[in-house]
Formats: sequence, structure tokens, C-alpha cells
Amino acid sequence: MLRNLVLEGKRELARAVRLPEETWRVIIASMLTPNRVIELTGTYGVAKTTIALGIMKVFFSDVYEQPVKPIARLRETLTEFDVFWYVNVKALMSGEEENEVRPRPIVTAPFKFFNEVRRGSPKVYQVMLSLLAEGEIEYKGRVYRSAPFFCIMDSNPKDTASFELPKAIIDRIDARIPIGVSDPVTTYSVLRNTRGWSRVIDSLEQITTSRDVERVWAETSKVEVPGHCNLFLSFIHAAMQCAKGYRMPVWGGRRGQDRQDPDGGRFQLPCEQCQFNGSFCSRITEAWGMRWMISATRLAVGFAWLDGRWRVNLRTSSTPFPMS
Repeated sequence: MLRNLVLEGKRELARAVRLPEETWRVIIASMLTPNRVIELTGTYGVAKTTIALGIMKVFFSDVYEQPVKPIARLRETLTEFDVFWYVNVKALMSGEEENEVRPRPIVTAPFKFFNEVRRGSPKVYQVMLSLLAEGEIEYKGRVYRSAPFFCIMDSNPKDTASFELPKAIIDRIDARIPIGVSDPVTTYSVLRNTRGWSRVIDSLEQITTSRDVERVWAETSKVEVPGHCNLFLSFIHAAMQCAKGYRMPVWGGRRGQDRQDPDGGRFQLPCEQCQFNGSFCSRITEAWGMRWMISATRLAVGFAWLDGRWRVNLRTSSTPFPMS
């Protein structure tokens, strides 16, 4: 039942914004486990904002109907109070700390949209990191928590900003999904309507609420990730580091006694004999920690559930690599 609703919502969105099937599949799979963050990246006018608002309307319809939506349109001049807090000036002046601020919907809602995320300021990024990493933000010792969430960011790679998006936030983006220019059918449809992309959003049907999405999250938590899939990801991560002399434990010794490897326990691949020698893997300067593997696993869980399976396989484990 829930899977049918999700597939219906996916078809509704794909009808309105014609993207490659695999792109929609990645976007929807990302939504199927809680506390996931994706970044839609592409040039101007390719419907990134329309996709985000469309997902909110189709799958988080109760959030979409709220008078103040959980959207933060970032600019370098905005402070953390412009983005995350409502400020009570009267309480601030009188020293009533418990009433000075209250969180905006972008903090508490189960759906979040950061528009033009790479245009933010350092103070905004600092609070954003806490929200994405811990699911909460703090003001003068008081903690304000978010519901389990799905977060969409969008950005234009051609934009230049005064401040770079911190690597700590980039590390928490589960998938970076490129959005290309619209196909002729979508372009024609938009040009036929004087209201442009807003007319596309108006045409969408509301399929589920955030409560339904929570039920989906409860179901996907039951999808099994076999040990061999985790082992596969572990070796991929090790292979990425081999050019930097990654060291890994040596297996195969007698019980209670480690076998001494002549290479000193160093894990190395025969890169000189590889047909892809000199390609991108030899140019990796730094292999980050485990979060990208967790992101890939969560995406694989979403793919399996979408396909009606309750067990991840190696194929679905490797599919997210280009985005995670």
C-alpha cells in the first residue's frame, strides 16, 4: 500500500518535470530513509526549486499547506536569526531569555529546503551543521529539536560566493544529483503557461502526508543489508586510499598470533598492471571517512524497497557511488 503511494507520487512528479528515470529514482530513494540530505545541482532555470517544492506538495502535503513553509532562501547578508529563529525583541530587551527566540519551521519540520545553499554565511553554516548532524540547534543552553526529516538543498555550480560551503556540511550530503536542462516536452509545457514553473506545481496532486512518510521510514528500517555488501563497501573505501599507503589488518595468522606481512601490513593494489591506471582513482588526494558509505547504504535500502525487495544486493549497493 505505502509502496504504491510512493510510486504514484513518483509518477506524478515525473509527469510534471521530465527527468531521466534514474534521476527521479535516486531522488525518491533518498527520501525513503529518515534524516537524509540531498543537493540538486544545475544551471539557472532547470527546475531545481520546482522539484523541491513538488516533492513537498506531493509527499509532505500537510507541510506544504502550512502558511509558513520550511524554506530558507540563502544570501550572504542573512544571519542565523534570519534563517533559523523568530526573535522576540521585547523579550530580548527585557532579558526574558526563555522567550527571546523560537525556531522557524526550517528547524522543526520533517521537510526542509535550503535554496541556493552555497550562498550562505559562516554563521548560517555553523547552525546548519548542527541541525543536519545532530537534528537540533541550541540557543543560550536551550535545545530545539527537529522531527526526523528529509532535506533538499539546491545550488548552481557556476555561482561564486564569498564563503565556501564547509566540508563538514558537504560530508553530510547523502547524494549530489545533477539536474540537466529540460527536455522539449517540458519546455513547451512551461512556455504555454504564462505562470511558468508555478503552474507546474499547482497541477500536482497531493498523495501523502508527513505521517505517511514516517510509516515508510518504519518499513524501510526492516530492509536487510547483508554483511557481504558492507564488506564490499569497506574494500572500495580501502582501494580509494591505496595510493596513500593505506594500512589494514593482516588476516590469516594462527589463533593468538598475527602473521607478519612482508609489506608491513600495507594494503596495496597492483595499480601498475591495471587497465585504468592513471584515471581518477590515482588522483584521489583524500578519502573521507565512513559517512559516504552510510549514505550509499541508505540509498541502496531505498532502491530495494522501491523494487519491492526486503534485502539489499551488491548491485543496489554500488548504484549510489556516483552521487554519494
